[in-house]
Amino acid sequence: ESVEPKACYWDADFYRAHIVEQLLPFWAHHAADSQYGGFITHLDRQGRVYDDMLKTAAMQARMIFGFAIGYELCADPTYLRLAEEGVRFLIERLWDPHAGGWYQEVWRDGRVKVTDKSIFAQAYVLIGLAEYCRITHDPIAWEHACWTYDLLEQAAWDEVNGGYYETCGVDWQPISNAKTICIQLDMLMAALCLYGVTPEEHYFRRARQLADLIATRMRDPRYGCVLERFSSSWVYDPVSTRDRLQMGHNLKTAWLLLRLFERTHVEDYFSTAIEVLESCLRCGWDETYGGFYQHVYRNGVLAKDVKEWWPEC
Repeated sequence: ESVEPKACYWDADFYRAHIVEQLLPFWAHHAADSQYGGFITHLDRQGRVYDDMLKTAAMQARMIFGFAIGYELCADPTYLRLAEEGVRFLIERLWDPHAGGWYQEVWRDGRVKVTDKSIFAQAYVLIGLAEYCRITHDPIAWEHACWTYDLLEQAAWDEVNGGYYETCGVDWQPISNAKTICIQLDMLMAALCLYGVTPEEHYFRRARQLADLIATRMRDPRYGCVLERFSSSWVYDPVSTRDRLQMGHNLKTAWLLLRLFERTHVEDYFSTAIEVLESCLRCGWDETYGGFYQHVYRNGVLAKDVKEWWPEC
């Protein structure tokens, strides 16, 4: 029997109640690390910790994002305090005081484990700090966000071909100059979040540049989907992924292009977003049980019958 949407799914109050009454209290109660600061993010369904060894910059920033939004939604000072404590841990333990930028991973107590500057991690820290600053106007957090963006522009942006490299070392020398859809999407979202804090046009210009690159360089017009991995000069690399694509990245592409269409009314953003979304519905949607599969071959054949949380989000 096919899954039909419930009426409550169209109701904004349904989602607000879910966030305020279920999601935020769960993470506030179970994730805050009272011993070392920051957040423990490997929890089971009951909130029990199953792994407390490591903390990543990206996940710490996601928690800051969530609690900042929580404070905006319901003005509960608990969520503001948790977001502030998260920012403090992030800056004290994950910021590189020598070369700038964010270490990828630390041990629970804040000792550095992985010093590489993953652009994925930098992007999510930008997203988390930008939303936190939009709500709190914290000057120290904003200063770190601006420093991070400037470092990315100097070290990770390809001035010749456009796009962001995948990974830099601790000294900001590129380790991998591949161009992945993941990094371009996350940096597009980061640029939009930064633009939401301050109306400086260079953030919005960068977001549009990335959207144009994704739509023209990373999309396969035959199948209507975006592909995963390219060389620095935008030559598609099907070998590393076995020519598979991820539904999550395609859904995220449609979402971000639609956000840009709302701001610009550029018809190409709308038509490309719909084309990508229709590809996802055609190739990735489970007609029997509902939800999107994650791994699909470029030609539309299902690669794995696995569903992951983030494509559904």
